Amino acid sequence: MAMTFQLGSTGDTRIKKMQDMLSGLGYNMGGESGTYGTATQAAVKQFQADNGLAANGVFDNNTLQSVYAAQKAGKKASTAATPAAQTTPAPEPAAQKQPTKYEGYTP
Repeated sequence: MAMTFQLGSTGDTRIKKMQDMLSGLGYNMGGESGTYGTATQAAVKQFQADNGLAANGVFDNNTLQSVYAAQKAGKKASTAATPAAQTTPAPEPAAQKQPTKYEGYTP
């Protein structure tokens, strides 16, 4: 039986299962909602690109077979799929001018 999910697909329990499988491989979608939204589409595209498939964001039988193969091989997402959180260092406080002994002196 052919299976195809794409952006906007909803109402099928297999979507949540597919999201769970991709999440287990390291493709973060922000949770398994059961709705094929933009985050799921991005994760599918990244998985497809990482595994030599046409990165069209459509989860079809070829993508499913590649997910099964990746699970069996213990493969995880590329670093591009799951970027490390980046922190921005706090700005240095402005230097306080120290008053001099003669500051404010007018003869």
